[in-house]
Amino acid sequence: MKYRKGQFFVLGAVLIISLFFMGLPEKDTLITERTDDIAYLFDNIHREYPFALNNALNMSEDTEASIDRLMNFTHFVDKIASERLINYSTLWVIGWNSSPSNFNVTVGNYLRYNTVVLLNLSGTEYYMNVNFNTTNSTEFTSVSDTFDMIISYESEESNVTWVRDKVSLYANIIMQRKDNIIKNELSR
Repeated sequence: MKYRKGQFFVLGAVLIISLFFMGLPEKDTLITERTDDIAYLFDNIHREYPFALNNALNMSEDTEASIDRLMNFTHFVDKIASERLINYSTLWVIGWNSSPSNFNVTVGNYLRYNTVVLLNLSGTEYYMNVNFNTTNSTEFTSVSDTFDMIISYESEESNVTWVRDKVSLYANIIMQRKDNIIKNELSR
């Protein structure tokens, strides 16, 4: 009688290989139901923008370098959101005291389209063209210690009260996944 040990090893190997290939998915899994991660991500980003600006101010030698750091943070948020199949867009406005009576305002446009922003500071209006993924700056002269500014673009309008001697931030943050849209303003 001949021993047939080799045939059992071949049969075992074929079984193991076939079980391995049966366990592999045929295609990538798709998101098929709503999840709450967009709300959690939105709340986190809404809380982090003031910290990101404060961190940028503390780590930079001047305010222009701080704006570059805030732009990098915005690009980082966009990358994280896109990895989760979320469309992220924002328009932020930063104001700071550039001299004893002047106030510099920088607008960052990440709305996915070019826009015109109207800044109205105590009756002084300034129209600013801001292309997508860029910033634009202007300076207002003879600004009082505390002032109101109206920020308008597209169909949005917001009234913010800022202090001249403090770096101030306004942001309109929008996140969307399919028909789930979250939008909120931030002013500090």
